[in-house]
Amino acid sequence: MKTQNVLTENPLLCLAIFLAGALAFYVIRKIFPPSSGSNDHVRFSTMSPKVIQNMVDNYRNNQLKFINDALGINDAITVSFELKKLKNFLKSIETETRKVNPDINEGQLGVRCYYAAYAADKENMDPEFRKEEFARRHTIIMIPTLKIKNAQGVYLDYDFNPLDPSTYSRGRNSDNKVQMQTMMSTMSAASDVIAFNHGSLIPPATAETQSY
Repeated sequence: MKTQNVLTENPLLCLAIFLAGALAFYVIRKIFPPSSGSNDHVRFSTMSPKVIQNMVDNYRNNQLKFINDALGINDAITVSFELKKLKNFLKSIETETRKVNPDINEGQLGVRCYYAAYAADKENMDPEFRKEEFARRHTIIMIPTLKIKNAQGVYLDYDFNPLDPSTYSRGRNSDNKVQMQTMMSTMSAASDVIAFNHGSLIPPATAETQSY
């Protein structure tokens, strides 16, 4: 009862005790952060191995066969990337976008994969990534996308360059076709565009590591 009276009569003492408790809680959480155990709810996607094999076979028996016969090559059937490089790429999209517009959230961002092919000769390949054995083979190039409302009020995923603020507003102009062409010219003329490529191709790498 005496303690209660002391606290009631000394509001500053109450505040000091509260702040001390809050500080202690903060320090404890920093030293011993909550564990991210198996109880955490993680959303992930799954597919049936049979469906995967079916789809892979469909590609190999149709598109791949046509490409190999028409071009006279043994085209790549897979492209693989290191997890660390993928994470860095995704992180760079978020980081650079927030520098330009902090209000853009994760749900507005995405990645588009373009089917592409390496140049026929080493000299015309990316100066930083010249591998003669990759010539004419399939690859994919990943480009950041931003969900923006177009002139008709529909949200679409537009290619954009997080390093170039002018590419953040495409789609809002009533003359969308002209604007798209202007934005593409801007992206093409930029000295640096955030994109990702340079994976490991099979072939020429060995296929013994593949499951499908």
